[in-house]
Amino acid sequence: MPFCDWHRYILQNNIIISRDCFFKHIHSFSVTLIADIEYEQFMCSITITEMRILNFVSREETNDNTSMNDMVEILQMHAKMYPKMQPQDCFKLIYQADFAGGHILGDEGIALRYFEQEYAETPANENEELAVEIGNHLCRINIAKAKTLYPAAQIFDWFCRTAETHRGSMAEFSADMKTLKKHISLFSFTQEEFDAYASWYRSEGYPSVHHSSVYQEAYNPHYRVIYTGLWKAADIED
Repeated sequence: MPFCDWHRYILQNNIIISRDCFFKHIHSFSVTLIADIEYEQFMCSITITEMRILNFVSREETNDNTSMNDMVEILQMHAKMYPKMQPQDCFKLIYQADFAGGHILGDEGIALRYFEQEYAETPANENEELAVEIGNHLCRINIAKAKTLYPAAQIFDWFCRTAETHRGSMAEFSADMKTLKKHISLFSFTQEEFDAYASWYRSEGYPSVHHSSVYQEAYNPHYRVIYTGLWKAADIED
């Protein structure tokens, strides 16, 4: 079966598939094993509606230990990259890993104007990292670096496609919060500081939050959360 026909088959039959499942079950569709590069191109080309059907990053196909280990690795990486992280920044990280940027999208017109302003005001810097992984096949794409490579419309499209299709859950978020609590020794803040912020955060209903003033001053973050595969596929096509 040609790849395009297999693509049509899974869409017509509403088959839910993620990257791991894609390679795990590919032979059951009598498809010649294809390279990861083709998966990236496939994910970049499909429409938002198709992404809803495919459920790109369903955690249902992974076990709890795998998810926990992934988050531990993410926390370790971010603690090393951003040693001034505060409890607020840690909760923001796991919130984005589980829910992506849907909370920002809201009114797409307003979100677009806000993004265009931030894009225009952020100085381009080709020496910065383009993307930082946050787990769940998601990353923070750095506007300063990205604007040396892609037009604003491209980045915003990736953000919208991700925000409209990524679906987390409070169960996943709760599990990641427990993982964070077990690994706060990775960070420079104290147990008391973490407990105080966690108590406030819980009392507020686990909201989306901004970065802490300490983090903002130290790292001047300007990014959008997108599926990692989207910009990788764009680079492949170029």
